[in-house]
Amino acid sequence: SGAPCSCPQGCGESPWTSPNTVTFKNRASSWGCPVSAALLTIPRSHFRDIRDLKWSCPSKMEALVEEMLLAGFVAYSKQFGLGPVEQCIHAATSVSVAWLHLHTFCL
Repeated sequence: SGAPCSCPQGCGESPWTSPNTVTFKNRASSWGCPVSAALLTIPRSHFRDIRDLKWSCPSKMEALVEEMLLAGFVAYSKQFGLGPVEQCIHAATSVSVAWLHLHTFCL
């Protein structure tokens, strides 16, 4: 379209996808390890936080969280190589944005 890229993480790389999630580079970086990049994995459906997922979709919660964890790990491994990672989801009382997301970064 000729318009400049407006995505904070850049427009040159496609996000990684799974049936119910999308994973992409986080604007924030990790520190204290060889790879400073960090990834975010979000569900394709909107959930405000982990509590909202539990209340809105209790029968699918475990499967979705498992898919998010696996998708984040696989994307990180493909992009940066195998190795230990840390993954976390904010508690419902301590969210940074109103969208459920999983952080994946180096350990």
